[in-house]
Amino acid sequence: MFQSSHGDDINSLTECITDYMNFCVESIVPTRRLRCFPNNPRWVTPELKVLLNQKKRAFYSGDREEQRRVQRELQWKIRAAKKDYGKKMEEQLAQNNVRDVWRGLKNISGFGQKTSRAADGDTKTADELNSFFTRFDSPHTGTLLALNSPHVSNHQPSRDLPSPPPPLRSTTDPSTPSALPSSPLTVTPMQVRG
Repeated sequence: MFQSSHGDDINSLTECITDYMNFCVESIVPTRRLRCFPNNPRWVTPELKVLLNQKKRAFYSGDREEQRRVQRELQWKIRAAKKDYGKKMEEQLAQNNVRDVWRGLKNISGFGQKTSRAADGDTKTADELNSFFTRFDSPHTGTLLALNSPHVSNHQPSRDLPSPPPPLRSTTDPSTPSALPSSPLTVTPMQVRG
């Protein structure tokens, strides 16, 4: 198809096919503009970002001496940036610029930031998580709760679960108190002597 119109010229054929592929991608694939916002403290300056990137490059290159030098310079610059930011906050307080002071304090403390709630009103998810994490607490309890829960869908065919073992009974005289059914975890004095 393409070769007949371009003949033996490989460059024009490559350009034609590339242009056609780009046209198809641009017409079908949606494009979206993303904006990335830095998640840095307010005292982080562009100069500190440059030093952080230098430290990463030194780490990946394996140059220990360069990494130590950049780390020392970075520590010094971080101290200076924090001190400068503290002075800026003090100046805002001295100028009665309360709005900016409160904005800075809220940013530092994290007040008013949205937090996510994992199971906000979703009882089905909560029941599934509970049955999963309590399945080993006692025999059959987690499985029975999961099957009997009104929020858990039983899309698998029902299975007959084994019944729990019967309680142990004593083989001594029925008139003695030890002949009463006892739980498998308790031992009476008569059973120890027997």
